[in-house]
Amino acid sequence: MNTHQASFALAALCVALAPCASAQTTWVVSSYGGAQFTQVQPAVDAAAPGDTILVQPGFYSAVTIDKGVLVLASQARMTTLLGANITVRDVPAGQRAVVRGFITMLRSGPAAEIEVRDCAGSVHLDRLRATHVVDIRRSPHVSLRDVTTAVGELHVEDSTVTATDCRFRGATVSMNQYGLFCRNSQVTAAGCQFRGGDGNPFQPVPWEGVLLDGGLLVLAGTDSVVAAGTSPFAPTLGTSAIEARSGTLTIDPGVTLLPTNGAPAVRGAATTAIAPVADTRTDVSDGILTGTLNAPGATFAWLIADVPVLRPLATPFGSLWVGPTSVVVAAAPPGPSGELTASVGVAGLPPGFTVVLQGAVRRGSTLALATPAVTTVEE
Repeated sequence: MNTHQASFALAALCVALAPCASAQTTWVVSSYGGAQFTQVQPAVDAAAPGDTILVQPGFYSAVTIDKGVLVLASQARMTTLLGANITVRDVPAGQRAVVRGFITMLRSGPAAEIEVRDCAGSVHLDRLRATHVVDIRRSPHVSLRDVTTAVGELHVEDSTVTATDCRFRGATVSMNQYGLFCRNSQVTAAGCQFRGGDGNPFQPVPWEGVLLDGGLLVLAGTDSVVAAGTSPFAPTLGTSAIEARSGTLTIDPGVTLLPTNGAPAVRGAATTAIAPVADTRTDVSDGILTGTLNAPGATFAWLIADVPVLRPLATPFGSLWVGPTSVVVAAAPPGPSGELTASVGVAGLPPGFTVVLQGAVRRGSTLALATPAVTTVEE
């Protein structure tokens, strides 16, 4: 591992990000009273774009967010939306909505508990726990970090999504059965686990971990797993880890694919390549943002920090998620394990402020962008 303490870059980073972190109104919500609101929705309605809504621990009803606000659980432990869901829709271009630190529970049936719909602006989902589906449609800039479902797929249609350190498991019903459903979208996933739903008496064959039905899917990270479900009702029938009907699929060799009963790991007519994909990870703790670029085989690497651009830019080297305010926080050959790590102080940035890290690597004469990692600054 090649590690850089990038505190030398803190001043440059904070100067670069300061215009984006200007003070806005902070609203406080507590279901037990003693705050400005007792439910989240009235606070969202009152807030202006750029405002922050801090939600105290408690139990709350459903919320719909249609503007660029930050809705944050106010403490390290998560806050519960009881029998309700989170909907982010119609966020205008040029605005960013952030939702962090909630549990949604007790919603019956396979319907989505977390929905993102028709957002021209950007949306970031961070540290969320849901029972059922996370459903993203017609939204060109969505990022997920540490989002988990108990029995619900990540369903993506006509959108651009990047996910890091997420866990999705399909259900045993004919809707919501994959770990990841990707249709006509561009999705990158690093450090994620996608498991298909298990078989049942009426549909004995288990489901694939991923279904690709058009678009581009990139899977990276040596801790990534794509697994078919299992079934006691079809103990000898095989199920692939990935069904790639159409589109383009790129899989890093370090990704673990787990089909069942001798089935091929990947089946379908999509263009499939097994090729090295560098990935970026982030962690924020005690005012320190740590970024790690995993790039085995790279001869040189760069780790870049910025606020996420409002729409990723397609380049010949991959999707670019950093923009003109970016700061290079590390530049060096990766260590023997292929890692380049940097730590940057972000204590001067407000809670919920969104930061993206993205690596760039050189392998011989070839340049490539790593998958990005988006995170939020903790309190």
